[in-house]
Amino acid sequence: MYKVSVITPFHNVDMDMFQKAADSMRCQTIGFDNVEWIIVLHNCESQYIGQVTEMFRADENVIVKVLNNEARTPSSPRNYGVELATAPIIGYLDGDDSFTPDCLEEAVKAMVETDAQVVCFRREYELEDESLFPVTELVGWNQTLERVVVEQDNWDVPNMFYSLGCGMVTSKLFDLQMLRDKQITFDEEVFFTEDALYCAQTIGQAKRVCYLPQLIGYHYFINGGSLVQNERKSAATLVSYAKGFAKIFGTFEEYGIESPAFFWGVLLAYSNYMLASASLLSLDDRQQIKTYLAPFINRARPLLPMKGVTEEYAEMAMRMTQDVIMNPEGGISDYILSLQNGQAQLKSILRANKDTDYGRRYSFDGINTIRGYQHRVPLTTYESYERLIRLQTQTGEEGILVSRRVERYIKKRSGKKLPVTPEHIQPMNDAFAAQLKGHHNLLLCASRPLGQATNDMAFADSLESMLVKDYLTKAYYAVGHKTTRLTPTIALLFSDQDSFDDYAFMLEGIAESGIDQIVALTTSDILRAFQVLQARWPEMVAEIAMRDAERAKELEAIFNDGFEGVASRLWPRLERTVAFGAGKQQEATAQMCFFTKGTPHNHGHYFTAESMIAQAVGDDTDHFRFIFKNDFFEFLPVDGQTDDLPLTLTETRPGESYLVVVTNRAGLYRYKTNHVLTIVEHQPSEGTIVTIK
Repeated sequence: MYKVSVITPFHNVDMDMFQKAADSMRCQTIGFDNVEWIIVLHNCESQYIGQVTEMFRADENVIVKVLNNEARTPSSPRNYGVELATAPIIGYLDGDDSFTPDCLEEAVKAMVETDAQVVCFRREYELEDESLFPVTELVGWNQTLERVVVEQDNWDVPNMFYSLGCGMVTSKLFDLQMLRDKQITFDEEVFFTEDALYCAQTIGQAKRVCYLPQLIGYHYFINGGSLVQNERKSAATLVSYAKGFAKIFGTFEEYGIESPAFFWGVLLAYSNYMLASASLLSLDDRQQIKTYLAPFINRARPLLPMKGVTEEYAEMAMRMTQDVIMNPEGGISDYILSLQNGQAQLKSILRANKDTDYGRRYSFDGINTIRGYQHRVPLTTYESYERLIRLQTQTGEEGILVSRRVERYIKKRSGKKLPVTPEHIQPMNDAFAAQLKGHHNLLLCASRPLGQATNDMAFADSLESMLVKDYLTKAYYAVGHKTTRLTPTIALLFSDQDSFDDYAFMLEGIAESGIDQIVALTTSDILRAFQVLQARWPEMVAEIAMRDAERAKELEAIFNDGFEGVASRLWPRLERTVAFGAGKQQEATAQMCFFTKGTPHNHGHYFTAESMIAQAVGDDTDHFRFIFKNDFFEFLPVDGQTDDLPLTLTETRPGESYLVVVTNRAGLYRYKTNHVLTIVEHQPSEGTIVTIK
């Protein structure tokens, strides 16, 4: 008999992702032969059926079944899989996720030894890109304990349903006999967060539940195509979600389960969906949604700050629910407008730095609104901070501008030094890593040597150099080798020269034929590298010939055919170039395209020393999506009067150009930059679309 049955619903899953799931199953320390794996191909295109069937033709313990019906959620294939299961314990694995190697062995062992009907373990997550919302599960348990066992007569609801992620079935195992005795199945009429209903029914009726606070058993890949990440939805979909939520919340109440974090977290996400889909909802739709949800909202306990729930988040969840769900006749409230303008980011920055010298001077702890901030704190320029930064760098003072220690300074070409904190640089690091992930990259960036440390033990570095250092030391060596390749060598990327060696970078680049992406900070960097290649290719080919005569011969033929569109001939797998090439870089981009003709170009992110301001909406477009989730922004009309007050985001008008004023997490407050954006449009679901001058 198998020790555990694993059910995987499969709907047109990317086969590379599914291969990772399969590899994780074969690597289980419990022994793959001890696992019954039931894969249900649900409404799949024909090619997937053949590929998956062929993958497991020789595996007697793998059952591959086809299920075609009208259902559009994982509930139907999961129920079908449970009917086929023969092991006493079952678990669920989504086709684009994976188990960690010891997951099933440790979880099954705990389930057997504690005689539990449900065992719960932890999950790690991986974001497809940095713009996505991480859905994970925090716990209230003492995490120094390996096991926590809860029984019906010793119930611990606050910890059992601690966070928004508590309702996920994939980080749990279940007793099959209990499911059959209690007739628990996935409700196929609940189309969103259906896992939570299943968990409430199983945990609510289990005699004993075992929690494993230390076991990270599930690797959760969060992709942009999931229902959670796509906010704009049809009216019928939103009404069906509300109906399903009512069933879930009612089941929670039936089993005496109270989880404010889950309840308000779901409603906050739902409120955002309603806002993004406002133009699609009629008054009747809104009233119907309120009818389903109002009884539960009216008797819900308030959400209080706790681990994973800040005061700002708790306030936002409850206020948004009241303003959006409970007020169907109303329009956009002042509170929602303030959120769209970045008040949550502003309050977070001010509260974090209220005890600094700057924060005390301008009474950050008494500022609760954007207008109050604009009234109390003056507009600033670099000159406003120059003497304060000198105090930090020359005397070692701390706590002047930010509560966190300033670890580094971004040194601009003008000689100005702007402070950097971990909170400030991390979003840029994440974005930079996401651009490289999963590709064989020709990376035309380098880490420069650090100069002498200042007296506050911080170094000045360029933004490019900082991003490369952080990527190589914190991302690439940690996880990057599994999915990412870099050319040139690490030794060259960690340059010991202050100048960029285009010759050396392109020499290593053209030696590799498998490169699929060229990445730089600006298109000027890519252009310059190709110009060096055009001027010095005979030398490069001669060098390559000494170690790879066949590749050298290929290269000589390619270069003799000319340099227009040479990139795609050098690298047949080349998918795109990624570098900021809008605004002042437009001329460089146009010249670069001579060499990269036929290869899509993506402007990537608009990284600046002050903030990460925008991200390209796609390839071959100069439109960017404005990023306001990290910092707080104001906008000065370019064609306005010198004494004009800065505008908030929602006050800006399409077609108008604005100078960006930023308040960031590194100690710049209402700082006038030299970055100019032109508003294209404010979109309900996509945010604000801009071009960059």
